[in-house]
Amino acid sequence: MTISDDDAKHAARVLQRIPVTNPELLALQARRRAVKLEQRLQREADKRVDAAYRVSCTGIEIDIMDIQKVFAVGRNAVIDGLDDAELANVIRTFVDTIRSN
Repeated sequence: MTISDDDAKHAARVLQRIPVTNPELLALQARRRAVKLEQRLQREADKRVDAAYRVSCTGIEIDIMDIQKVFAVGRNAVIDGLDDAELANVIRTFVDTIRSN
């Protein structure tokens, strides 16, 4: 006997509605939620950094190895709570520093 995809999806939805009381499973679910939240926040920060980089540094050539450094500086600026204009300024300053070396 085989189970159809619809039956498997329905069973998964039913199992998701059953409350979990096992502390280990609850901890696992909490870790998964935390990881997903962290990943979502990183994607949002990367989108802001990418947009700020494109606005302030269009046409400026930098080494491909320095792009990770630019994003790291941008993520730190996002964590510090800078708005988009300040973020673009921080990124532009960092790119100018890289280019001068």
